[in-house]
Amino acid sequence: MQARDLMTKEVVTIGPKTTVMEAARFLRERGVSGLPVVDENRRILGIVTERDVLLKRIAPTEPDMVDLFFSLFNEKEAKRYANDVRKMFAATAEEIMTKPVISVEAGEDAIKVGQIILDRGIKRVPVTEFGKLVGIISRHDLLRLVTEG
Repeated sequence: MQARDLMTKEVVTIGPKTTVMEAARFLRERGVSGLPVVDENRRILGIVTERDVLLKRIAPTEPDMVDLFFSLFNEKEAKRYANDVRKMFAATAEEIMTKPVISVEAGEDAIKVGQIILDRGIKRVPVTEFGKLVGIISRHDLLRLVTEG
């Protein structure tokens, strides 16, 4: 069995300019844990995972009550918090994505793909053909292989 036989063909992807907030929404709404970031030719640029959003997101620093109180009277602090919030909503996928991406060719042996996922401790591997994204293999797909034979 080859990667093309095991992969999920309909892959939810995002572009490099997708905002972090949009990416987080896609992750949650689509029930996936990672989104390949592709260019207009479906070439993989990186991947945004739940981990990337949670650990690398550009978030405002949380003011304690004293800072918050003084920001009401201090224009400089108020501007800093406003800028932090703007950054959080304007950050893009290309700013937080993991790269380079571990991917496999569609003709790769499915068992070898499983080994890559397990050895690297990753949840998914994009599948490419002629340099373009054609599918993705996740741990869930590996479980299907094991249970269905």
